[in-house]
Parts: sequence; structure tokens; C-alpha cells
Amino acid sequence: MGIPGDEDQKRLRTNHLTMFRRRAARLERRHLQRKMEISPLTLEGQHVLEPMSPAHEESLIAAAGDGEFWNSTVTIVPSQATMAAYIASALDAQARERELPFVIIRKSSGQQVA
Repeated sequence: MGIPGDEDQKRLRTNHLTMFRRRAARLERRHLQRKMEISPLTLEGQHVLEPMSPAHEESLIAAAGDGEFWNSTVTIVPSQATMAAYIASALDAQARERELPFVIIRKSSGQQVA
């Protein structure tokens, strides 16, 4: 047996690098397969954030009825004609674990405001 030469050293480094890359790829695949669990919950503070449901359609239309929400550039505010589709889309995204839609209720009055 001779002393390892440059070719042996290169082969050894290549093998170690290949093993490292394969392990990193396995870990990344395992990490990507994990899903974040998203489930409805109610949050309370100055206001109440309640999970959105189809039952909120009329109160969402009323909350947006002052005309100010329709002009908002911060959020999407559907019109009265598109509110049901908006809620259905939000709930579909929730079912696919992509979104968690809420309505906002003013705690002091119990009135839904958004």
C-alpha cells in the first residue's frame, strides 16, 4: 500500500461532500413534508377575532356599509354581491391550511366591525 496521493484525497473529499449533500437533501425533504397545523380559534383583547363562517355574511356587509372599507388599500373588501364568494374562498383556503380568516367584533358592543 502506498501513501495516498492527490487523486485519493480528491476522491475522499468528493465522497464526503456527496454524503453531506444527500443527507442535507433528505433533511430538507423531511422538513418540507411537515405541515403547519392551522385550526380556528377565537382571540380576545380590545376586540374579538372570531373565526369567519358563512353566518357572518350579513354582518360583514353591514360592517362595510359605511363606504369606508370599500376604499381601503390595506385589505380586500368585497362588495355586497361578492361577499358570499369571498367567504367561500377564505374558508376553502382555510380547509387547505393556507389561511385562517377572522371577523373582528368590537368587544364593548358585540358589534361585528370587520
